Amino acid sequence: MVCDVLMYSETKIYRHSGKLGTALFGVPFIGILGGLVFGILYAYINVYFLGWRSDVLVTPILSFLFGAIIETVGDIAKCRNTMFMAMMGLLLSIFIMYANWVLFEFVMLNHKGITIEWYKIPSMFFDPDLVWENAVFINGRGWYGVKSWKPPSNVVWYYGLIEVFSIVGLVTFLVSVPINNAVFCESCDIWATPIHTVKFTLTENKTLLAQLKKGDIETLTQLKPTNKCPRIEVEIQECLSCYNTSTYQIKTVSLNHKAQEQKTNLTPLLLLSQDTKDRLYTIVLQQLNLKRF
Repeated sequence: MVCDVLMYSETKIYRHSGKLGTALFGVPFIGILGGLVFGILYAYINVYFLGWRSDVLVTPILSFLFGAIIETVGDIAKCRNTMFMAMMGLLLSIFIMYANWVLFEFVMLNHKGITIEWYKIPSMFFDPDLVWENAVFINGRGWYGVKSWKPPSNVVWYYGLIEVFSIVGLVTFLVSVPINNAVFCESCDIWATPIHTVKFTLTENKTLLAQLKKGDIETLTQLKPTNKCPRIEVEIQECLSCYNTSTYQIKTVSLNHKAQEQKTNLTPLLLLSQDTKDRLYTIVLQQLNLKRF
């Protein structure tokens, strides 16, 4: 396990080791394969069913599913390299976007009577000038629409921008963010498991909040348990094989303008030594008036 060398309230910040596991091959392979499937679904739905509305309705759904799949592949591959996952999210989202355009043009042109054989699809992928020319041609003919309604040609490009931001933004976010909240036990070669989330009242005392931001668990003795918002949450993760790799993270939970819970990290993921773990569990049990978890 790689940790920050600086002390953070008598403990250390958890850092991923940076190892790739089998993600170097697994993530790009599944990503490219999934991107082609994504593109085929997008093309047929766009041409035969929803037209321009697919950019607003279908693309975000497919982007979410694709991002979740790639994140899961990285998890299974035991990738502990945050930069690699972020780069894969960005590069694969760009590939998906390009594949969408290529396959959409292929399906649309064939649908309109301009026959292009399947075996010519790979050559289209390697000819971006042709892809652009086809896009301009389709736009100029006004083929992009829903039934009898066709958006003005200058408006079509705005739908393209919606598609770009939807795919690149959503996929990159879904692939790169979850790994930052995960903990890996290098000794057992498995991911740690979230085992407890304990909840306390959110204090307005600035001194206590400052101590909480330093990861000071003794401050919890001055807080009362609650399930109401706003509140403080302490999330604990632990390796269920050796029980030696343990972390905790302190967060605040508040309600946004839609009355939905929103979490904000007060601390990074902090490693729990055995003594700190024992003390944290003792405090929690006392505050919750329990004999054990």
